[in-house]
Amino acid sequence: MDSQTDIGEVGNALLMASDEPQGVASVGPATKDPDRWRLRSVYLCAVLLLAVGTVVAVASHNQLARTQSDLATTRTDLHQTLGRLVVARRHLAATASGSNAAKATLDAESAALAADQKQLATAQANVYSNGVSIGNLDTCLSGVQKALNLISLGNQAGGAVALSDVATSCQSADPSGT
Repeated sequence: MDSQTDIGEVGNALLMASDEPQGVASVGPATKDPDRWRLRSVYLCAVLLLAVGTVVAVASHNQLARTQSDLATTRTDLHQTLGRLVVARRHLAATASGSNAAKATLDAESAALAADQKQLATAQANVYSNGVSIGNLDTCLSGVQKALNLISLGNQAGGAVALSDVATSCQSADPSGT
């Protein structure tokens, strides 16, 4: 009986191995083993899922590579921009320092001008009593003011020329003649 059982099992295995039952003409998928179709469907779905997973993984990897490349480019741009910012800040600090120095010079010259204008006002008030020629004094003081402005701008030669131009008017405005 063992040999008959073994022969029967081998026969059953052969029957299951063939696509069509023996002695029966194939009528279509309904005549095939349903478990075998389920197994093939499961394998087919697994292969399709594996293929889709591979495509998605490759696309994700490519996107990651592009993103990393973009990030590297952005970091390079950021470092260059930071470098330009440092240079711009240094330039701004130098410009601010120069501006502060120019303001200090302007303030000093403005104070000197205010003092000169005060002296002018005092002199004009006393002009009549001292017999000073107002026209000569006005020309003299205008020339002195022009000379001071030129000198404050760093043009000493221009300031000297402006003073020499009004020297005669200044001497004429002095009632003592000295």
